[in-house]
Amino acid sequence: MLAWALVLQLLQLHADAPLELWNYEDPMAWKTYFPLCDGPLQSPIDVVPTPSSRGPETERVKVDFAPGLQNGEIKGMNTGRNIKLFFRPENLTAPLMQLSFPSKPTFGTYRFLEMVFHWGEGQGDHGSEHTIDGKFFDAEAQMVFASNKYDTYEEARKHPGGLVIVAVPLNGAWNLPATHPMFPTFEIDLILEELAAINSTIHINADLTPMMVMMQTALARYYSYYGSLTEPPCNPVVLWLVSSTEMLLEQEFIIQLYAEIFQDETFNIKLIRNRRPIQLSKGRLVTENISPP
Repeated sequence: MLAWALVLQLLQLHADAPLELWNYEDPMAWKTYFPLCDGPLQSPIDVVPTPSSRGPETERVKVDFAPGLQNGEIKGMNTGRNIKLFFRPENLTAPLMQLSFPSKPTFGTYRFLEMVFHWGEGQGDHGSEHTIDGKFFDAEAQMVFASNKYDTYEEARKHPGGLVIVAVPLNGAWNLPATHPMFPTFEIDLILEELAAINSTIHINADLTPMMVMMQTALARYYSYYGSLTEPPCNPVVLWLVSSTEMLLEQEFIIQLYAEIFQDETFNIKLIRNRRPIQLSKGRLVTENISPP
């Protein structure tokens, strides 16, 4: 295990993670090229609240959305390791949304960068990275935010607390009950096959207002802990907010992810099980939080 002094030095280095140096078939090998993957505060973990006689904390996380959500745009990309979605409101001068933490220790504002999906190998195989009290889920969506202290994602990931990631556990369903929280997919399933090959992209116009309800639901009750990126270079700079609310989405969407997405250009290597195994929490504080309405 790396000492913190060495961790802080490594964070300041330019640490890209070329795809040829890592994959999800052998996560234990990541530390060979990316020593921070064998360092402290690694993610994901099994989320179990640290016992407290006070019960859940009240955390006032404020979510501000840009104007122009009704006439937004979504760009999707197959990176060879996951599917990333980038959201742009009609007002291009502002990020889609920002998280504000009015009190310490997380004091500051974080701007939304991208959404990433993780999934399994087939029906019945879990795809979530985090577990909640030992329970896996079909998939996991992660919303990545960078601190406004830093101009770029590359700079933010060099500093502890530079990133906030909101993780939402997802389960598929064939018939979506109207009373259960739903995760918006913006009809991307209709063109998801266009992301089959690595480096392929899609671009659609979409009403982005469902993101408001989704985020309000995700952050109504959540767990927080300090951890790392769940892919190389595994920088331990992330405040994780793991929603305790499981959301549903069409089972067909999850099937498409593990059936139609590939790691290469020739459709020979499927992109499946793109989730890092659970890491030891090593006594880390996990706080259960409730956002007041």
